[in-house]
Amino acid sequence: MPNGHVNTSDRAVVVGISRYPALEALGGPEHDANAFVTWLTDPVGGSVPPASVIKIVSSDFPALDEPTLGQIEKAFERTIDHVDQAGGNARRLYIFLAGH
Repeated sequence: MPNGHVNTSDRAVVVGISRYPALEALGGPEHDANAFVTWLTDPVGGSVPPASVIKIVSSDFPALDEPTLGQIEKAFERTIDHVDQAGGNARRLYIFLAGH
């Protein structure tokens, strides 16, 4: 059932890492991350505004050793900055991490 409104104070960081140096590529993490983002932004799902979702998936990066821990940490820092700019109030933070 739709919740009737967009949850403007909700935030999300979603990570799906499918490629790793010296390991065989994984098929599921990126697919699962994309499916979770779809649910998050759906009005009958999480109703989180797309601009409030930071998604990091392997295919968004050219190098095999990316994304790095530093890039993922920056996503959390950006999320904290967004909450601070909104007056320090956030209703809910979704964190989704998939990979090895």
